[in-house]
Amino acid sequence: MHKEKLRTRLKQAGKDSKKCLKSVAWQTCKCVLYTICAPCLCCALLCLPRSRRRRCCVQEGRPIPRPRPQFPTPRPRALSLPLIEAQPYQQTASQPNSDLFTKLPLEIRRLIYAETLGGVAIHFRTEHGKPRAMKCVSPGECACSSFDLELEEPPSRGLALLRTCRIVYSEAVEYLYSANSFSLATVSDHLHSVDYLSYYFLPQRLVQIRNMHIDWKIDSLLFQPLIEPADIVLEPWFNSWKILARLTGLRRLHIKIGYARLFWAERLDAIWEEQGAKMLEAVRDITAPKDFIVVLPSHQPVMDLDVGDSRCIFQERDDDGQADPRTIRFRAKDNIRSPWQVVHRFVAGYAVSTNAIAPAINVNDSPYQSAVHRTLGTGHSNHLGIALHSRRISLIDPSASMHNRELSPGKLSSRAMNMQYTWITSSAIRGAPAFNFTMRSFIASSVLLGLASAAAVPAIEPRTPQNAHKKFNVQVGDRPYYLIEDMDEGPLKKKLQSCSEQDFKPTDFSFAHRGASLQYPEHTLQAYSAARRQGAGVIECDVAFTKDKQLVCRHAQCDLHTTTNILNTTLAAKCTTPFKPAANGTAASAKCCTSDLTLTEFTSLCGKMDGFNPNATTALSYMDGTPYFRTDLYASGCPKLMTLNTYLDTVDSWGLKFTPELKAPEVKMPFNGYTQEQYAQDLVDAFTKRKIDPKRVWLQSFVPTDIFYWIKNAPAFGAQAVYLDERVDTPAGYANATASLPDLAKRGVKIVAPAMFALTKVVNGQIVPSEYAVAAKKAGLEIVAWSFERAGWLSIQGGGYYYQYVANVTNNEGDMYTVLDVLAQKVGIKAMFSDWPATVTYYANCFGL
Repeated sequence: MHKEKLRTRLKQAGKDSKKCLKSVAWQTCKCVLYTICAPCLCCALLCLPRSRRRRCCVQEGRPIPRPRPQFPTPRPRALSLPLIEAQPYQQTASQPNSDLFTKLPLEIRRLIYAETLGGVAIHFRTEHGKPRAMKCVSPGECACSSFDLELEEPPSRGLALLRTCRIVYSEAVEYLYSANSFSLATVSDHLHSVDYLSYYFLPQRLVQIRNMHIDWKIDSLLFQPLIEPADIVLEPWFNSWKILARLTGLRRLHIKIGYARLFWAERLDAIWEEQGAKMLEAVRDITAPKDFIVVLPSHQPVMDLDVGDSRCIFQERDDDGQADPRTIRFRAKDNIRSPWQVVHRFVAGYAVSTNAIAPAINVNDSPYQSAVHRTLGTGHSNHLGIALHSRRISLIDPSASMHNRELSPGKLSSRAMNMQYTWITSSAIRGAPAFNFTMRSFIASSVLLGLASAAAVPAIEPRTPQNAHKKFNVQVGDRPYYLIEDMDEGPLKKKLQSCSEQDFKPTDFSFAHRGASLQYPEHTLQAYSAARRQGAGVIECDVAFTKDKQLVCRHAQCDLHTTTNILNTTLAAKCTTPFKPAANGTAASAKCCTSDLTLTEFTSLCGKMDGFNPNATTALSYMDGTPYFRTDLYASGCPKLMTLNTYLDTVDSWGLKFTPELKAPEVKMPFNGYTQEQYAQDLVDAFTKRKIDPKRVWLQSFVPTDIFYWIKNAPAFGAQAVYLDERVDTPAGYANATASLPDLAKRGVKIVAPAMFALTKVVNGQIVPSEYAVAAKKAGLEIVAWSFERAGWLSIQGGGYYYQYVANVTNNEGDMYTVLDVLAQKVGIKAMFSDWPATVTYYANCFGL
């Protein structure tokens, strides 16, 4: 026995020794190969011939053909969404359990994304047919200096953040477009106009652009036909403006129109006087920007044009408006006291000196090649060095992330100045003054970027469907499209139609009224889930209390007989008023309250569509009373009723916001010792217990004392408390409510919410803001309106209660959007409650609300 064990151990030792020897032999071979091959490979690489860039020739007297963009080569998407399951070519994982997503709320993550990716002026350009974006760190040196850009300090290199994981990319990529200002020019074939954006950007990215500034030269190569003596062709001009009209997300658009070449000024002035009014007709189609300014060429009067629904304002140019030269900085080696005092501008081959400018910083050893390189010829003498910022030029890949690529240094010379220029490296100007920045901003940016990067570490996960990123897609369904098709022809319909194919996202402008109660049983999990899917950013829970003083979600304390199946259960015996069938002209009736049941009994019920049959003779037929414009399609099974606690936990897990309404009790208070104050406080305590940020909460009440209680005892929540003003239901009450708005504001009320009809009226056949709306804005109050999609067909009496002040001009379903547009754009409401959030979500996304 002992010998067998010894023999077994010896065999095992032999196997281990064999493996060890094999490993040593393999490692030795690799070392030998590396030692021999590495020098050979290095020599081969060093001896390879360097590629030379083809120089662009400019022939005087001959127009340069308009360059056409090269379409990007299709390739698998590495980061773009959505993906049904993980694919072999994915380079990043989802990491849904990262601390970044589990511990930081979406609002904080968005602040991080905006801080690291936004606040920059980006010059869109093409080079060799490929798109590039150039960050403007010091706008004083480039074309955007003529615009009033609100820029922050030089940003962190935050593009790497997009490559940490797929969820970060899906949440953050939009900030490359929405949080930055795009600066475009048409002065040369290398600084292209807005036309080329549509070649390289996906449609859903184009509509995310919020700020754009364009220096528009009508004598640029793009608009060469404008200056041809034989005939004036305006088609390229109008095509460019059509592109701008498709940027439905724009909020700020500033355009400066001018001339690039002085020797064509007389010709261009004549063309502008003759064709200017016609050329500017295109501004009528650009209705999205709220801040829309067009600066006309110098010495040209501001035109009195009808701009339609556009908010365009024409201004006179306050500078010479003619030359827009290409600018680079020079550092003279001799006889210059300050190394940064000479700036040469090249206009039509001539150099002109201008005033001193701020110093460049962080000069890179590999500066980029600009369009200026190709305009200069060879020469000699007066050796100068060029110092440029260390700005990277990045490829814009519409389907994935951005990859930095630096161009090699080169030499350039000027035939016009008879000089030769060479690059100087960073070591040559280390003594240059540093850029002025604050340590506080540096630390803040570093901490935010570090927190995001540390929380979402790049990782490669197993390629399984379970690990694929599950993007939540907002779906608006076909109802918004149905309403838009039913609209009267006009700019609003055209605008809404232009947004038909864009991606939709949750919006705080869309308040879900009882969930998606148009087609789902109200205040059920199914209704809330549908509201979330339809893009509601804020979901409502009407709060009532049970017999054991627990808070639940019901529109009224005593509506269980119309919104649940209680009459078909044994709990019907506990109703305040049992079911009574219709008889002798008396309608059927019942009254069942949440205060009749305990919390356990309440949660045993099922939700149903709100409604009843007044002619019913049985309890079952009484429950079958869904209004004609709703449906029971989604009321099958047992829709789950929601308590306040389940509502809070569910909505919080979705990352959405809350708007609970404290319903007025229909029982005498105090109720078994339960006071109104305790009732109001319990609602606040439910949020504070979960440490939910008060900024995510809009408390509501029709009772003014509830609002004042929150303002006094829970000021963080009272700051966003919404006073539901039902006084407007009568003419006398409307006048009283309008007059009392300043007093409400003085008492700390910030937001009022009347029924939507009270905010509009009809004047000369047009829907305009009402006296109440004007008074509320004058008092500094924000307005929330209710309730969209609750009126039924507008073809029946113009929509009834919710459209009573405009009923004589609302006669088809599409008019709903006309009213909503007035409320959003002219009244300026903060949000709209809707029984079907999808319709409001569509509008809000289209207008960037």
